[in-house]
Amino acid sequence: MKDGDISLILKNVNTKDAGTYEGHASVKSTPRRKRAQSELRCIINLKVVDLVPEEMTAPPGVAVTLPCRAPKHIIPAAVGWRRRDLQKYIYFQKTERAIEPREQEPAFLKRVKLKDTEMKDGDLSLILMNVSVSDAGTYECYCKHSVMAQGKRTAIKNELISIISLKVKGNNQRYLYVGVTVAVLAILAGIVSFVKYIKSVLLR
Repeated sequence: MKDGDISLILKNVNTKDAGTYEGHASVKSTPRRKRAQSELRCIINLKVVDLVPEEMTAPPGVAVTLPCRAPKHIIPAAVGWRRRDLQKYIYFQKTERAIEPREQEPAFLKRVKLKDTEMKDGDLSLILMNVSVSDAGTYECYCKHSVMAQGKRTAIKNELISIISLKVKGNNQRYLYVGVTVAVLAILAGIVSFVKYIKSVLLR
């Protein structure tokens, strides 16, 4: 315990290990303290996530639904979506009121919405519109709900419900090719019509 290091190593962690841990240290007695006393040195809130990321792949330009559903025993009070590499929420909604724009990641403004704004049956799925390559990443769905004990609300818990790994592959080249082809055909049709018109004028 050099330099006051009382760190604890917990091996083979499982979901049952989740909870609040307190680190106490016994302080040696002094002339004023005849007996050693225990002092609280640290408090650790350990969360054990037993979730496997769901992988999704989407082409650019489409709308994709990131699935998330709260367990039946949870009544959502709020839902928050984050991307791991970003600081702000990409979407947050408390009851039927969405996050203020200034608190949302700018790249997702007007591009995200809940599949069901009333969050019926715990449906917290998020629709991400006009997907681009820069949207690839790991998304996390959080649900705020009340923790009940003996019929009374004891706390508000922010629980991770689902993890989505989104990959955006492909491009819009084929649509570009179609557009160019249509434009070329239209130009050719115009040229043919013009040539026919010139011939009809010369033959008069």
